[in-house]
Amino acid sequence: MRDRRPELDGLRAYAVAAVVALHVAPNTIRGGFLGVDVFFVLSGFLITESLLGDRDAAGRLRIRAFYARRVRRIWPALAVLLIAVAAGTLLAGLPYARQYRQVLLAAASLTNWFVAFDFERGGILAHTWSLSLEEQFYLLWPTLLTLLLRLPSRRAAVAVVVGAIVAVAAWRLALALGGAAPARTYAGLDTRADALLIGCALALAGVEAVPERLVRALAPIALAVLVAVFVRLGWTSRVMAMGGFTVVALCAAVLVVAAHRPGRIGRCLLGNRLVLWVGARSYGIYLWHVPMLFLAFRKLGANPASALLALAGTIALAALSYRWIERPFLRRRDEPRPAAGAPAPVRPAR
Repeated sequence: MRDRRPELDGLRAYAVAAVVALHVAPNTIRGGFLGVDVFFVLSGFLITESLLGDRDAAGRLRIRAFYARRVRRIWPALAVLLIAVAAGTLLAGLPYARQYRQVLLAAASLTNWFVAFDFERGGILAHTWSLSLEEQFYLLWPTLLTLLLRLPSRRAAVAVVVGAIVAVAAWRLALALGGAAPARTYAGLDTRADALLIGCALALAGVEAVPERLVRALAPIALAVLVAVFVRLGWTSRVMAMGGFTVVALCAAVLVVAAHRPGRIGRCLLGNRLVLWVGARSYGIYLWHVPMLFLAFRKLGANPASALLALAGTIALAALSYRWIERPFLRRRDEPRPAAGAPAPVRPAR
């Protein structure tokens, strides 16, 4: 299965643009956090599709191959970033104890818990909390999916996942009502897994199961809700902890379905070359934009000129990362093996 879906690159582009905008102007564009929620939904959807695709082709979930794909997708580019931050800390004269601590947390996929319990706030690698959360989810989901697929029907599996989504949202609400800090409800796996699970549920149900008429009716509403959140709300808002994150994730899921069946406006918004180019390089942009902004603001001051310089550097590094790091590793595909006794797949002529 493909780890990336070109038809979803448009959504990736807008998601990463929202996150970058938040970090460039956090006091103005407070709602840019929703880009992370879009990434969570996309991640849950794509990893579940990948696992199900292996099962259809090989007759079983190929969990080892799944983890090999995840490592190739995430770790080469992330490792380069961590090495660069560790080396750059010495060259730039940054407080090395804190930077090295953040490098170790990111390498161990623990950043989100240190952010959630306020042991780590801000910094050059604070944005890796979302990667840590996803990687923790990756450790659990293949085994959980194996159990779900033993249920009598796919519909029953979807129902269980929906129940888990409700449970996560209810737990986050209980924490918020109990006075938990916004960081606790924002960065914990236990409080944010609903977005990933919504993507998983969509993959289990199947995009094709959603009626075309329903997609056309819901897509404009979902887009309007996301724009309203982007303009009006920040991640620390109680509205988000008390159900807003789940609503944002559901809206993102609607747009994932719509991206598979784009109309004229959808093709214009999601399918132009610039948007697709940015979407394909969104991972590198996400990795590098915070360190570049951190360094630029520290050395040149927080002003538009330094932000533009940091963004230019981010785009350049993301392009290099995609060309020389991400693509070479992603070319090494683990193709599903046929089930015992099944004929080998026929490759189409090229």
